[in-house]
This record gives sequence, C-alpha cells and structure tokens, in this order.
Amino acid sequence: MLIISFLLLVFTVVFCNAYIIIRTNGRISSDIHELPPYDTALVLGTSPLRKNGEPNPYYVNRLEMAYLLWKERKVQKILVSGTGREIRRMHEYLVGKGIPSASILCDSLGIKTYNSVVNAAAMNVGSILIVSQRFHVQRAIFFADRIGLPCHGMAAKSVVNNKTILVLAREVLAKVKAFK
Repeated sequence: MLIISFLLLVFTVVFCNAYIIIRTNGRISSDIHELPPYDTALVLGTSPLRKNGEPNPYYVNRLEMAYLLWKERKVQKILVSGTGREIRRMHEYLVGKGIPSASILCDSLGIKTYNSVVNAAAMNVGSILIVSQRFHVQRAIFFADRIGLPCHGMAAKSVVNNKTILVLAREVLAKVKAFK
C-alpha cells in the first residue's frame, strides 16, 4: 500500500508539471526581438533582497527584462505586482532606469502568482506579456488560461546559485498546487 501511495504521488507531481510545461510551450519567449508589441508587461514580484541583504537576482533580472521591453517599445506600460514593499521598490527601480512613473502601474494585492494574474485581468490593461523566470511564467500562463486571459510570457534571465535547487523544487510543488 505504501509503494502504491508513493507511486501515485510521483505520478501526480510528474503529471501536473508536465501538463503545465507542455500547455505553455511555445508561448514563452526568451528573445526580445521576436516579440510583437504588447500593451502591458506584467512583472511578477519577488523580494528585492536575499536574506543576507544582497540584491535578489530573480528580482533584478525581471526588472531588467521589463526595462528592456519598454526601451525596445515592446510594451507601453509595465504593471508591477507583489506586496506593497515589493512594488514600491520595483517602481523606484524602473523610474531610476528612466521609465516615466506614468508608464508604471502598481498592484499591491498580487501576493501570489494567481492573484497577480487575476488582478491584471481585472485592470483591463490590454494585451499582456508576463515577465518572470521561465518556470514561473509557465505557472502564470496556466492561471491566465484558467480565467480566460489571453497572454504570452517573456522569460527573464535564469539564476544559478546555491539556492537554485530549492527554488526549482518549490516550483515543482507550486505547479501541483496550481491544479487545486
């Protein structure tokens, strides 16, 4: 019985992850030049700093991608989504890069990926390009599909460090939870 339960658990984890990855395949770009223009880039939030006080590379890479999208005129607006502290820092970062404050929208209620997607849909911001690391964008597009929000994704630069395996393991479990 224990072996059957274990195999069922493994099957569930593999199925959920494979389903989301396959379903979103072809809708996430990593080349800014192959993208058509979108109205809005939805930048999914994360903590600006690591626990040791250093800048969080996931955060920096997402915002750098949002800046490049705006600079290359691939988006007209940037919607930053996360907690109040996260979006204030994201807004400051983008304004510091030269993006006008009027081009940056803020969603302080995007405390989870699902909330960020639902809130973006409710804001009627036009065509949406979701910005985060590829593994995260996959789940966000899955949520968008669930609520009928047409969108595509832009993969920010991946991060490889001593925490990568933990982040990826968390995402494997988050993809399973996305099915609830």
